[in-house]
Amino acid sequence: MPDADVRAGADGGAGTPVALDVPETALGLEQYRGTAWLWVAVGMAWVVVCVLLAMFVGGPFRAMLPGAVGCGLAAALTGVLVRRRARRMRGVLEARPWQARSSVAVMSGMSGAAVVLGGGDSADELLPLRPLTAQWRFSLLSGPAGVLWWCGDPRTGGVLAPPGGGQLLWAGPLRGRRARRLVARPEIGALRTRPMPVAPQVPVGGAALPAPPDGDENAGAGIREADLRHSVLAAMAERHGELRGPDRPGKGANAGAEADGTLPAGPDRPVTWWRVRALRRLSALGVATGLLAYTALIVVLYGAVGAEAVSGFAGPLALLSGPAGIYLGWRMFRSGIPLARRMARAATAPESRTRRYALLSDRHDAEAGPLLLVFPAGEGDASGDDLPEGMLRLLPPGSEKRPWEGLPAPTGTVRLRGWIDGEPLVVAWIEGRPYWPQTPYEAVGPSDPEALRKVAELLPGPM
Repeated sequence: MPDADVRAGADGGAGTPVALDVPETALGLEQYRGTAWLWVAVGMAWVVVCVLLAMFVGGPFRAMLPGAVGCGLAAALTGVLVRRRARRMRGVLEARPWQARSSVAVMSGMSGAAVVLGGGDSADELLPLRPLTAQWRFSLLSGPAGVLWWCGDPRTGGVLAPPGGGQLLWAGPLRGRRARRLVARPEIGALRTRPMPVAPQVPVGGAALPAPPDGDENAGAGIREADLRHSVLAAMAERHGELRGPDRPGKGANAGAEADGTLPAGPDRPVTWWRVRALRRLSALGVATGLLAYTALIVVLYGAVGAEAVSGFAGPLALLSGPAGIYLGWRMFRSGIPLARRMARAATAPESRTRRYALLSDRHDAEAGPLLLVFPAGEGDASGDDLPEGMLRLLPPGSEKRPWEGLPAPTGTVRLRGWIDGEPLVVAWIEGRPYWPQTPYEAVGPSDPEALRKVAELLPGPM
């Protein structure tokens, strides 16, 4: 069907804003199409390299050639499928608008993701979907906002994206016994009581929405300051917490801390970095060790058994895991482990500051993590007028399948520790658990308009 016919058939008639009118969505679709050609190019280049190695080096490379060619052709075929899916996405995005829905993502196995959307035409309407995506993109489905954008037909499938519409995933309908079991889970049932997200702001007729008048420079600064007051941002954080919904029963912040081995240590006792899941992940210890161990195993088997050890897919995988493991191992010793050690030291540093905070979700990048805005520890009614004095972006506190499970309350009191040797590396202790930073602590001067403008640019829009 031609593009014009698709748009004319959209609900609401010609001229109705559709998902592809959002600039981030149009860019995301082009990037998605670009990955298709990347898969094809990488797959064919891999085949050529392996054939050349088999011809001129021989030995184990000749034994692994059939499996290597199979891997390369599989990658190229993946690119073809991604290209076809991108065309299907375009048809849907040109025909329908974005809808903001509250969501719960459930992960199982390597590719067993499922998403249930709430907030449809009826309060009881729940839409179970099966996203078609790789494991490393699961975090897009379970962002800290608890909201996904949906564009499609429940009967045939459609496009999912984190708020902002820039990172696209195709999702098909989920039916039968698995859908019934999924909808019966307690955390899915809680979707019916969560508030409705704000509808996406879509440009009209392909043009950007008109910006409010700036007025003079001082008036604009005053409006920005009013939006950055503690009372305003705390209310926004509370709404984000309601949209996100509660953690699974028994899987709150304290349960996650005990799994990490960090809660028994407390803020006044040493923290061992390799016992903390987030710090192990940050250092790349597990991934680098696993890749190198697999390559070493294949090399030992080849020496003991011969060419049979590298036949099939075992040899090509070792050919990939070896260089990747060496690179990650180099990064682990050069920067990963030293950073993890410094963060563990910062968690129990002598300098400690008690402040109030507001935890906000990032609508522009679901993988960026929530932003902890820090305010002075004021008291009384006047405390609601405070401007932020600093900000800290947090690492995922949960597991790889549920990265944002165990986040702290949307607002409260935080104890900041760090600033060892003047380095702005700060760990946030909230309710007896450390929350590790993605980036250094960034101080904000309340009297500096440029600093306040930077904070305003990082804040999410309405959700």
